Amino acid sequence: MEKGSTINSIEPRKRKPPLLPMLLAMLTLVVLGTGAVYLIVREPVENPAEDWITHNSPDGAFSVKLPDEPTASQREMEDGGDPIHMLTVSLQARVYSVAWSDYTEDQVERFGPELLLNFAVDNGIQAVEGIITRRIDLTWQDHPGCEFWADLPGGKAHFRIVLVGKRMYRQAIIHAPSFQPNDDLFFGSFALN
Repeated sequence: MEKGSTINSIEPRKRKPPLLPMLLAMLTLVVLGTGAVYLIVREPVENPAEDWITHNSPDGAFSVKLPDEPTASQREMEDGGDPIHMLTVSLQARVYSVAWSDYTEDQVERFGPELLLNFAVDNGIQAVEGIITRRIDLTWQDHPGCEFWADLPGGKAHFRIVLVGKRMYRQAIIHAPSFQPNDDLFFGSFALN
């Protein structure tokens, strides 16, 4: 081009393929897709209530709704007392548990419900290395009990403990801090057989 000349605005220019915008668009889709997979894997949601099952425990003399089939186990007591029986459902980001054990009539009379409930709360919170954030005493179907919430290392927990005669029932949900378990369905469905 000569000095002083201008570019002809009517003359068509050759377009370069939009390689950079295409690469950026593909990279954005990959990042968004990876982010969506990460959220799906990292942030599970609770099973819908209609998918929960009712578990009947003849040994425990209760029924309860759970998000999946439980695994049964028991833990022997160091003092030789009756073992603690447990039903546990372990799912991503949460664990549901129902446990029960029996005291003798003498133990119930000697210590009383309040002391036995406090003992169960102390043992429960120590077992999960938590800090109680809230506690309420309650009466469940004329039986003494309590409910408490706790912060745990890397999680949260919600417990309900009830003394029915000489049998202590313990329900617990332990979950990731961001997970919203269905507390109402789990605790509300518990019934004696």
